Amino acid sequence: MRALRRGFAALLLALPCWVSLPVAAARRSLPATDTFNRTDASCASGALGANWTQQNGESRIFDNASRGCASVGSVFWNADTFSNDHYSEATDGAGAFGQYAVTVRASGTGGSAHFCGLLVRDGLAMRFIEDDPSNVLETTDDEAVAGDTVKLEIVGTTMTAYINDVAVDTNTACTITSGGAAGIYQTVSVDIDTWEGGDVGGAAPSNLPAIINSPIRGGGIIASFHLLSLLRSPRAGF
Repeated sequence: MRALRRGFAALLLALPCWVSLPVAAARRSLPATDTFNRTDASCASGALGANWTQQNGESRIFDNASRGCASVGSVFWNADTFSNDHYSEATDGAGAFGQYAVTVRASGTGGSAHFCGLLVRDGLAMRFIEDDPSNVLETTDDEAVAGDTVKLEIVGTTMTAYINDVAVDTNTACTITSGGAAGIYQTVSVDIDTWEGGDVGGAAPSNLPAIINSPIRGGGIIASFHLLSLLRSPRAGF
């Protein structure tokens, strides 16, 4: 009978048991997104809303898009904290009489405003810039047209330009080596329909608890000992 009990216990301990374990959820605050689908707002500083910091000039909302103003505007996203390595991307709405840029490591306002960017104008080659379109770091061989998604990613000292998720050029001349946030720069007659900014490689998971089911070999050990105690009782007949 002892041999039988030992064999039965070994069988129970070998069976997997599903238990619930608390783990960190994979929910992230980044990437940040904005579709600009809200009430029209006239050209003004801060017109894009509280999640954006106006570095220079003015911005506005028009027909569910971010549209440039005569007073050229640059903004960056302030609702989340970015790592040093991040990206900014937008749906290309470059018009015939304007231009825009997706910007990274953007910070400061007025005379202390800084960013590195990828400048886009329909029909012209894109340019890597710093702080202002007149400060051209490099003119690329690539052109984006209306409807394209343009992205600028910075990792360390390397900026990479993308058109529709395809890397097309790189540049290492940005002198802003850390900090800042993702943003946009716009001139008049340019619409940006959607924007996204995030960390390269994603953000760390939050501490929000979640419950998952996880199989653990031998997890039925408590139940096994309970059954063995019953088997050892005189009523079991063993």
